Amino acid sequence: MSRFVSEWSIGGSGTSTVTLNPSNATFSVTSSNPKVMRVNKVNNTQYKIFAVAPGSATITATSSKGSKVSYTYKVKPYEYPNSSRVQNGIKTTTTQNG
Repeated sequence: MSRFVSEWSIGGSGTSTVTLNPSNATFSVTSSNPKVMRVNKVNNTQYKIFAVAPGSATITATSSKGSKVSYTYKVKPYEYPNSSRVQNGIKTTTTQNG
């Protein structure tokens, strides 16, 4: 499992797109600290994240084939750029809104 750190502003939200290999795999997604960063699965290729309060949270996407990737988000009161990352056959592209 690898980690990628992205800094966000409070109130920011974004959608991550997941590309799974093989394409018939599914995924689940969790937040280590939903009081800081909430996550909702939208469908089998996307999840939405919300920066709720200052602090850190790790979002972990796990494929049905056993691969995992984790992203650590630091929520600050100012904005940082968008992010994209590929790890363990899972590609996520996150665009921050607001």
